Amino acid sequence: MLTAPDINTLTDEIEDRSWWADASCATGGAGLAALFFSGRFAEAEAAVRPLAAPGSPVRRMGYYGLAALQAYQGRRRAGLALLDELAREVPAVRGDWNWHAVRADYLLGDGDLAGVRAGVAILRELEPRAAAEHAISLAWLGAHEEAAALAEGLPPGSVVGAACAALAAWDAGRRGEALDGLRAACRRAPVLT
Repeated sequence: MLTAPDINTLTDEIEDRSWWADASCATGGAGLAALFFSGRFAEAEAAVRPLAAPGSPVRRMGYYGLAALQAYQGRRRAGLALLDELAREVPAVRGDWNWHAVRADYLLGDGDLAGVRAGVAILRELEPRAAAEHAISLAWLGAHEEAAALAEGLPPGSVVGAACAALAAWDAGRRGEALDGLRAACRRAPVLT
C-alpha cells in the first residue's frame, strides 16, 4: 500500500514548484512552466528575461529562472555565471539562504566538494534546515561523515537522511543495503524516482 509522504518530505518539492507559480503570475499566465518543461527554451527565456531586468519587482526570480534554463539545457556553468551576476547586480542576495542553496546545487552538479562545503557553511548560519537538506549533496560527493553530522538537523525519519545513509552504504561496498535503502526512500517519496 502506497501512502502519501508527510509535508516535511515534500517541502523541497513545494518550494521548487512555488517559484514557478510566482513566475507564471508575474508573466501573466500559467504557460511559463509549460514552456520550460516542453523544451521551448527560447520562448521561455523571452518570457523570463524581463523579470531579471533592473527595476523588476521579482528580479531574483528572473535570474533564478534564467539560470534554470541554462541548467535544463546542460549548461550549468552558464547558470552558475547568472547566479554570480545576480550577486553582483543585487549584492543583498548574498544574505539570502535560497541563493546559497541554489548555488550549492549548481556546484554539486560539477562535483565541487569545496564549493558545496562553503555554501553549506553559509547556509548553516542563514537557514540551518536548508543546510541540513544539503546532507545528501555531501553524501553524493563522498563526504559521509560531514553528511551524517549535517543530517542530524533533518526531521526524524526523513527521506533525505535515509538517502544519505544509503549513499554511505554504497560507498562502503554494502550494495544490497544501499539499494534497499534507496528503494525504501523512493517508495516514501516517489518524486525522487
